[in-house]
Amino acid sequence: MRRHDLPRRTAGRDRGALPGAREPDISHGSSRPFAMRFLVVGGGPREHAIAATLARANAEIVVASANRNPGLERLATASARLDPTDPTGVTTFARAQHVDAAVIGPEAPLAAGVADALRAAEIPTVGPGRDAARIESSKQFARELLARHGIDAQPRYVIPRSMEEVDRAVADFPGPFVVKPSGLTAGKGVWVQGADFTDPKEGATYAKSILVQGGSVLLEERLDGEEFSL
Repeated sequence: MRRHDLPRRTAGRDRGALPGAREPDISHGSSRPFAMRFLVVGGGPREHAIAATLARANAEIVVASANRNPGLERLATASARLDPTDPTGVTTFARAQHVDAAVIGPEAPLAAGVADALRAAEIPTVGPGRDAARIESSKQFARELLARHGIDAQPRYVIPRSMEEVDRAVADFPGPFVVKPSGLTAGKGVWVQGADFTDPKEGATYAKSILVQGGSVLLEERLDGEEFSL
């Protein structure tokens, strides 16, 4: 039997379908009659890798991102330049494109509740909701969560809430320390003593500047070793 002679599958009958997925819509002019239509939120290399993997599985790709990624554009059947942290904008675009499911790559849209909005629109979404995403979007939340549950997997740390507490924390640290803004900084906000500053007073000044801007900050024991991600 040739592929185009096969009966059209539905989300309910297909063992591989995502829970809650609607029957794939093939009314978009696609030459791939069995393709699920995925929204990929984000325009970086991570999202390009996600889209390429989905495309190899015969999925149709729709992209919502603030920037134009040429690699993603080559894979996409439709794309839009919009704020990926805007839950209403992303959901409106997803509905207009009749997507079957969504994948959110960057952390900022997760922290903004985009996954929650898509699920509320009955679009199955890969990515945690706003509350669950706090373990990554807020370093303070993550540290306090581990401490509250007695999980011994973190360095010595202090969360100062005033200029005076910053000075006391810096004076009390027995060795090199790290200054971390609590929120998302795209991997560029952490200052490490010995690499980004030498004098502890410089680290204190940076920590105070974060507080002045209304943010929260952590001072942590510097850990020496190789860094890796899973």
